[in-house]
Amino acid sequence: MSKSLGNYIGIDEPPNDIFGKTMSLPDAMIMPCFENITDVPDAELSEMRRSLAAADVNPMELKKRLAGELVAQFHDVEAAASARSYFERTVQGRETPDDIATYRLPPPTELGGVRLSHIMVETKLAASSSEARRLIGQGAVRVNDVKVESDSSAAVLHAGDIVTVGRRRWLRLEGGES
Repeated sequence: MSKSLGNYIGIDEPPNDIFGKTMSLPDAMIMPCFENITDVPDAELSEMRRSLAAADVNPMELKKRLAGELVAQFHDVEAAASARSYFERTVQGRETPDDIATYRLPPPTELGGVRLSHIMVETKLAASSSEARRLIGQGAVRVNDVKVESDSSAAVLHAGDIVTVGRRRWLRLEGGES
């Protein structure tokens, strides 16, 4: 794991973030992470290794176990169960969480020069305008579950719209009435 490569998992991160980042690790990292970060007994590690090699187990199930072990280690068992449930509902089930960030749209008269990329940067869905445009270009941005094709004017956005970046970042837009 490396912060410069963007694949690190911070021990002080929220449980949902630890779980989600663990699930995004490549399958080849499952066993090294179990061996170097967790306290899973050697006998279980040997069985996991054997099951992976024989394709007797879905790697996703082992990743969920790894993610749960890490969350429990850095937080607690309840947080691990909650993070797993959250991951299964939101990422696998594509459910929109209830507790997402909100953004109040400016009044329609002030939306003329505002672009979706500006809102993404302001709300920290993207680190910069160029990153926001890159995400849009890659098809990672959706509004109300419809892929955004270009960095359009924010004038097409409405109160109640849900902006999604990837599978783990959401934003609910609130009214911008004048």
